[in-house]
Amino acid sequence: MPERAWEWSKKISFPANSTVSLDWGAELWKWDASLYESREGIVAALRRAGRPIDDDSILFEATHTLVLDVVDAAGGVERSYRRLHQAMALAQETWTQWSSTLGEMPDGAGMSDPSVEDAWYTVEELLVWARTLDDRLRRPANDKRRYPDQGLIPALADSRRRDAVTRARNRLLSGGVQEARRLSGLNLHMQSLHAGSKGGRVRSGRFFSGSPTPSPRRSVIAGS
Repeated sequence: MPERAWEWSKKISFPANSTVSLDWGAELWKWDASLYESREGIVAALRRAGRPIDDDSILFEATHTLVLDVVDAAGGVERSYRRLHQAMALAQETWTQWSSTLGEMPDGAGMSDPSVEDAWYTVEELLVWARTLDDRLRRPANDKRRYPDQGLIPALADSRRRDAVTRARNRLLSGGVQEARRLSGLNLHMQSLHAGSKGGRVRSGRFFSGSPTPSPRRSVIAGS
């Protein structure tokens, strides 16, 4: 379980000294249905359910999960990050056992093992969740001619709260999520320049799992 994300979910949904969740209240949001590209789908769903179709109903449906959607994506990053370190530690332990049994291996030797596959797949999972997190914070609309950017930040009313979330996203991007976006896009488009692999290599006694990059060089993620 992603513990930090779970704690944030509880703080948002069941805040201390409050009878409503922290994301409740029209004043938090840009209360204009024309800004949300989900509007047409919401109208169709309300109609099917026989519920009233008015701007307040549409805007409630468009905004009421935006904060928790971001927290859930952050939980995906948190969980993947933890699993990656566990998989890398296991791969390092496996290599140590091999070296004890088979003798010293040459530097740069390749390694293939279920623990290596676990690390590789978890890297891919981490990239997907990192991009999902950024998309849920801000992304271009599918129809840019009709709608502005979508996500939590564009939906928030102009305020110090919105400014703080924007600054947090900027720190997130500079901390590595921008590169995760590029790498996940590369994976989506078949890694045409340099494919990744489920193998790993050991250099100076440490296990490294390769991940694809758009450049001729391969980025590596070191084991603990």
